Amino acid sequence: MKYVWIAVILICLVVFFVFARKRKARPEEDDSPIDRGAQQKIAADSEAYLRSHINDQMTFSEMTDVFEQMCKTPAQGELILFEAGTYAFFGKPEFSVSLVRQIFGGEDDEFLQIHLDLYFAPDAENSAIFESEWLDVSQADYLQYVRVSDAAEYADSHTPMRVDIHTEET
Repeated sequence: MKYVWIAVILICLVVFFVFARKRKARPEEDDSPIDRGAQQKIAADSEAYLRSHINDQMTFSEMTDVFEQMCKTPAQGELILFEAGTYAFFGKPEFSVSLVRQIFGGEDDEFLQIHLDLYFAPDAENSAIFESEWLDVSQADYLQYVRVSDAAEYADSHTPMRVDIHTEET
């Protein structure tokens, strides 16, 4: 259990430093004040869009297309996190593939994260898959990295145990 916590802490540190580096590398970003109400509406509308357009019979590629359409509504401070790996966050190990839209707008300068998470039973094939990549929506075809990943290939060829769509604050 000690090693799981060490791994979680290391992943958090890597994500923090990658995000901090990307934030500094984006001088063109709008520095206007954040309209929290508007951002929270975008988050709520984004989650509702995913819920109304995604079902558990779709392939991961089809879900990624829906996720991309959802991201067409611009939001301040937007980045996409793509993650995949085997974790025991809910007690027992599960392999998860996640697309997360992160935007400014939470309370106390927190971020809002709109999640599309697919959960699979861990197996020998997915145990070797690990992804953690921040994607900038201002880049052309920003989801290409996701579409060609081992995680996407796995998710497209296997049926998830469940698909979870939710919003949370960091």
